[in-house]
Amino acid sequence: ARGLKVTVRDHQGNAVDLLGSPFHVSGTTLPDAVMPPTLGQDTEQVLRDWLGLETAQVRELERKKVV
Repeated sequence: ARGLKVTVRDHQGNAVDLLGSPFHVSGTTLPDAVMPPTLGQDTEQVLRDWLGLETAQVRELERKKVV
């Protein structure tokens, strides 16, 4: 009744039930629920954008199995 259970599709198209937001403020709408990223999906982007690493540096970390 509170809309706490939301169903999203994973990367293979399977239905997955997730916990929705418990906060409901009148006059506002929440964005559509989406599947969270997979483990490591955004690692390269974070290393590049937040730490300023170059592609070669990221590849070296991957080669050494640091990330």
